[in-house]
This record gives sequence, structure tokens and C-alpha cells, in this order.
Amino acid sequence: MIKKENTPRPNKLGWISIYRKIIDNPIFDNPRGLKIWLWCLLKANRLPKNVLLGRQLIHLKAGQFIFGSTSAGEQLKMSKSTIHFWMNYLKVERYIERKTTNKYSIVTILNYQDYQTVERKVERTPNAKRMLNETNNKDNKEDKDILSKDNTNKFGNSDINLLIAYMKEKLGLPILDETEKTNRRYCWLAIKKFGGVDKVKLIIDAIVVSPFWSTKVTSFKTLYYKAINIISSVKQKGVVEV
Repeated sequence: MIKKENTPRPNKLGWISIYRKIIDNPIFDNPRGLKIWLWCLLKANRLPKNVLLGRQLIHLKAGQFIFGSTSAGEQLKMSKSTIHFWMNYLKVERYIERKTTNKYSIVTILNYQDYQTVERKVERTPNAKRMLNETNNKDNKEDKDILSKDNTNKFGNSDINLLIAYMKEKLGLPILDETEKTNRRYCWLAIKKFGGVDKVKLIIDAIVVSPFWSTKVTSFKTLYYKAINIISSVKQKGVVEV
């Protein structure tokens, strides 16, 4: 008779809500980034709890968990450098906050309650109509920012219109690759990430003077993901100040 190992089973109870709009988010296109983000959501405590770490009692709120790069690497089967890169990305993009001491880090999922709405509704009343009426106010606001009319009554956000026209003119592209919606979204994300319209213009200028990147960047999605490489290569050659 084979003796079963008395291994504790992980707690798989509970839910997290993932909105369909995540497919339009840049992190969706990177399997490692998406895996780390989902891991953070699943690691976060559903309810407040006290954790004893060594001799220190730590109070964790709902949506928080203790983070360690070594244990994260073992669970995710990824290198520490990959995990640190994506955790920093999530912090910069305001998915999470991370408070680090010399002994541990506490990660906080921002707007954690948004990822628990379905669970609360199911626990109260298993009503299918309620589940179908879920909305993501944050994403709706972002879409309004991207597609809103400006003061000149031209369609779309004026900063995005300016940068799309600037990129087409500088790179000699009649149209950009990807859909209009994709270009507008990644243009908006680039403005947020790199610090404004002028900074994105400088990246486009760097693309123009690079024999390599001027033939590779044909959409704002590519610009968004390759901007660091573009800036680095141009700075090394000393062609333009970015």
C-alpha cells in the first residue's frame, strides 16, 4: 500500500476579477509580465491579517502581501532580474506600491477592491445579471482621455493627434502599422511613461537619425516597447541628446 504524503494543499478558495480590457493593456503582450501581475493578484490577502516574520508581527491590509525575490523566483520559475524588472514596471505604471525595508518588502495592489467585486457579488447573491454589469471605471476614464474631443473640435486628444502626425511626418509614413486604436493607446501610454509630449518627440527624433531603428519602428506600440533600446543606442553614438 502506497502511503500518501501529508503535503498541505495550497489555498485555492476565492476569486479575482480580470476585466476583458486587459487585452488592450501593454502588459498583456508579454507572457512574463502578465504572469507576474496575476501572481501578485493571487498572492494578495483577501482580508486583513497579522503575519509573524522572525520576531516581528506585521499587519497586512487587504490587497497586501510580503514579497521576497528568492521565493518569488522559485514560485514563478523566473530569474530575479526578470522579476525585479516587471515589479518595477508595475510600480511605475501604478499597478502596485512597494515599501521596502532592510528585511522585507510589502507589496500593495492599488485599487484592490476592483479585483474583488465579482467575488463579493457571488458570495452575497449568485446573480448572473449583476456579473454581466461589471464595469471598469478606470479604463473607461482612460478611453475618454484618449478619444476625447479637444477645444478645436478635432477628433481625439490633441497631444495624441500632434504626436501621430509628428511621427508620420518625421518617418515618412503615410499610415502607421497597427490599428488606430492601438496607436492612440500606446501613444498615450508613452506620454505617461516618458514624461510628456516633448519627451516622446525626442524619442521620435532619435528614431529618425538611427539607420537601424528608422526602418524598424512603424507604430507607437513598437516605440513604446523599444524606446529604452532606441535611446541607449543613439546616446552611445552621440548623435542626438535625448
